[in-house]
Amino acid sequence: MEIILQRAFPIFLKVDGKTRLIYTMAHTAAELLLQQEVVLGDADRVSLALTAAISNGSVVQVQRVTSALVQEDVDIPFKTIQKKDATLTQGRKTVKTEGKLGVMQKTYQVVYVDGIEESRELTEEKRLQEPVNSVVAIGTKPAPIIASRSGSGTTGRVYEGMASYYGSKFHGRKTAYGFIYDKNALTCAFPDRALRGKTLRVTYLKTGRSVNVVVNDLGPHTKGRLIDLSEAAARAIGLISAGVGKVKVEVLK
Repeated sequence: MEIILQRAFPIFLKVDGKTRLIYTMAHTAAELLLQQEVVLGDADRVSLALTAAISNGSVVQVQRVTSALVQEDVDIPFKTIQKKDATLTQGRKTVKTEGKLGVMQKTYQVVYVDGIEESRELTEEKRLQEPVNSVVAIGTKPAPIIASRSGSGTTGRVYEGMASYYGSKFHGRKTAYGFIYDKNALTCAFPDRALRGKTLRVTYLKTGRSVNVVVNDLGPHTKGRLIDLSEAAARAIGLISAGVGKVKVEVLK
């Protein structure tokens, strides 16, 4: 009589989120899984080849692999289109059409390993809703010159409109009234000949800062402009960086 003794040895089996210490006499990973009644799916992964030999302290891990189609809706951005509008005053903007986001449906093939997403592949894109572009009207109509009179003559008149300023290239040149333009002096050009030599207070509405200037030139000659300031005057009210801005003009004397 021949008696063969086999000793069971310990291995670790990791499956379905659990780790178990098992004593077995299985020779291969396949035998072990069969003994433990672990059924493998078509895509499941085993850390060892099924025919690989196992021994004391071996670790056999089974990863459950599944896949599914996942759909996600994502926003499609809209564009903002600017259009000139001659019915609006210069510097004004108004939204003619509100922008609306579109919707894109994306379908992915997603692979999960033990319930955790491992990878995804885009398989289809479908536009469910087209975006609506925003349309913004930009005013091109020259700003109106608003005048109010108090008292007699020109003193007390108030105007509102767009101001700009002379560039340095005009420094030293003669004005329409025969004066020499000095960029460092507080002077201006104004279209009303009756105000030649008058002192005006100019307030930049954006900053609230004011400066007193003397009219020594006729202008501006650009459509929609109310007044041209010297460089020093523009700097005094903070108009240099913008170049053009809305002002209030008061006739002082």
